[in-house]
Amino acid sequence: MELSDLEKQVAMLIKRYAELHSENLSLRQKLAQTTQEKHSLLEHKRKIASKIKQIVTQTRKELSA
Repeated sequence: MELSDLEKQVAMLIKRYAELHSENLSLRQKLAQTTQEKHSLLEHKRKIASKIKQIVTQTRKELSA
């Protein structure tokens, strides 16, 4: 193998590293955003479930009165 071939390989590896590093950062950002969205949706779901329970309880009270 010649020196120029090694230089080309090193250059390709450096370029690939930069690409993968950039992709990794992007994926980490997407994961963080998705995790936050999931947390928000779960909190919203919890609030809705609580409201539904309140409505059911109130309705039962009204029907039994």
